[in-house]
Amino acid sequence: MMLTNAVLCLLIGYVGSHGRQEMFSVLVCIQTVVFVCCETVLYDAGLYRWQLFIITCVIAAYTFQRLHLSKKLPLRLSCFCMSLYLSKATIVLIEHFVFHPNKVPVYSYVTILFLVFMIIRIFVTEFDTNAHSFTGHLGLLCVSVIVNANPLIYVLSSYIFMTESAASDIAGLCSMVCGVLIIIAQSIHVPEDLRVRYTGVLGIFLGLVFIVFRPNLTPTLYSVFQWIEVFSVISFVIVMVTDSVTQFLQIMLCSAVLGLCPGFRAAIMLYPEDNIPVSGVLLFMLSSCIITCIILCFIKAQHLKHTFEKRFIKMSTMLAVVSMVAVISDISTRENHQMFLTLPSLKLILCANLVISICLKLLALRQIGELLPLTEPKDDKEVPYLPTIGNIATFISFVMICLMAPTSSFYHDVWCCGASLVLVCLQKDMRIFSSLREDNQTTATKITSLVILVTATLYRSDIWNYNSSWMFARGVTEIILVLFSIPNCYILWGLLYDNVLVLNEQIVIFTLPLNFPLILYSSSYTGWALAAAGIVSSIWMMFAKFALQPYHDDY
Repeated sequence: MMLTNAVLCLLIGYVGSHGRQEMFSVLVCIQTVVFVCCETVLYDAGLYRWQLFIITCVIAAYTFQRLHLSKKLPLRLSCFCMSLYLSKATIVLIEHFVFHPNKVPVYSYVTILFLVFMIIRIFVTEFDTNAHSFTGHLGLLCVSVIVNANPLIYVLSSYIFMTESAASDIAGLCSMVCGVLIIIAQSIHVPEDLRVRYTGVLGIFLGLVFIVFRPNLTPTLYSVFQWIEVFSVISFVIVMVTDSVTQFLQIMLCSAVLGLCPGFRAAIMLYPEDNIPVSGVLLFMLSSCIITCIILCFIKAQHLKHTFEKRFIKMSTMLAVVSMVAVISDISTRENHQMFLTLPSLKLILCANLVISICLKLLALRQIGELLPLTEPKDDKEVPYLPTIGNIATFISFVMICLMAPTSSFYHDVWCCGASLVLVCLQKDMRIFSSLREDNQTTATKITSLVILVTATLYRSDIWNYNSSWMFARGVTEIILVLFSIPNCYILWGLLYDNVLVLNEQIVIFTLPLNFPLILYSSSYTGWALAAAGIVSSIWMMFAKFALQPYHDDY
């Protein structure tokens, strides 16, 4: 066989110089097959190392690419020869690093060759990008990925999940890989066609749905529920991205169908397995339907137009009532040792307020220039209700997140400071936040974090539980230093919110050095965080906001 390969190489060299191109192409194809067979036999006999496989693969693939560019080889024949070498290298790597030798199924040789051929055909070479041809190539590429579920996708799944992969995991990864390949192909060949990109995004989303829900194929009630969940999520996305549902009655019907499974899933996850009240499950399912309706109303706001405000207020009121009923139901059915803050209905309240807050904030950002008539005509003195509802939901969300902090130490303070990020959903409401603008949107988050640090530092001071005169003196010193930081926070608020200096700038210059002894006398890590925040904010104000002109006496 090696002698045959040598003779073929000589013939190829001669025909390439003096013969016809058709004969040259045939000889190159035959020589490729013979050479791959020689390498395979030598590798199986232990006379050929896998590193040499990779080297010959790279050299041969580059050679065939150059032969095609010089018009010595036809396109499909060049792709086939490159695919033969690359698929051979892929199989060798799989056998060497994953499986024992000769454990890759025989049919996988053909499927891997098919996959490599389609990847080269789409991502390496040029082809006609009309709709029919491009769709056909992408379809064949997706088919090649699916038929390589074993071993390629199976190996990828095993490395990602580090466990024995289920059929749903493999199906999800197949869908995600297809989606990624479609997006890459669209970016290379037809960057202006966004429909193809949406198809790829849909494939990635479907893969994530399968991986998250992991529907089982066994004929059980739970597997049926899992598949209903999958179809509910897919249907919800289809309703969101298409105009198939535009009327409020249609939105309500879709929400009543699509919101049942998420509510039931949340109930069985939050309630203990041995104490799942029927009333709690029903209220969770009803709340989920209302939340789904609110989200769909937000997405379909352009179609609802001026009726949006009235519909949104009604749905928000219904959600608030159902949430309070759920809290009362949980209180009446909870166990004696269960704490109030661990009630599942409180998480429902948090979720509901977050949805309302985020939807209204995004709607306010979309409604720049009043492009959407989402509210009914009002008198000039009448204030719109939606911003106020959004701000109330934002405050409730912030309080609920703080109450659900998992620890009670420095990490609790960090958790509460992180919870202040939800305050970026505040919006101008003509009542409390009448001066809120885009440039001072983050003021509430920053000032709230400082207030939390000040309050927590005072609360965790040693002055409240001292056992020696030294600890008492240290606590008094800490309290005094913390109180000196309050004017600094007030000045920072004025500069961030209204760009106004509410106190003398010399206060900032005076209180800046006091942050260093606060680090020494602090009773907790929270005091250190407050001191660091005070140093950073003071330096920022002095460099960015204060003129810092030198002092001159008037003569």
